[in-house]
Amino acid sequence: MSLFCCFKTLPLPDWAVVLVWIGIYGGMGRAAWWANRDLAQPNRAAPLALLTAGAVQSWLFWVSPSLAAIALTDAAGVVLSAVTFLAFRETLPQASLCLLPWVIWMPLTLAFKLVALAG
Repeated sequence: MSLFCCFKTLPLPDWAVVLVWIGIYGGMGRAAWWANRDLAQPNRAAPLALLTAGAVQSWLFWVSPSLAAIALTDAAGVVLSAVTFLAFRETLPQASLCLLPWVIWMPLTLAFKLVALAG
């Protein structure tokens, strides 16, 4: 399986997908920084754990053996990004805004892969 085989299912050039993920990881990092900056925040462990799980989930893309497996990983990412966003919104509302690119991108990329699987 080629490293960029799944990118062919997206109606975007490879470099645009890379830029999207740079923005998403930047937002994740900013949200984590915001949570760690406020050490007095009592409920920051759960959002940070979810954010870590989201980062790991997104890295599974690179080791998924097929487009169907990648679509399944993306489906998990849709749920995980939404739950993480809601957890951050409850405890650190300003940090949750950093996660919006991830929340928006996951359903889009899943839809592209489902269309490719159906076609």
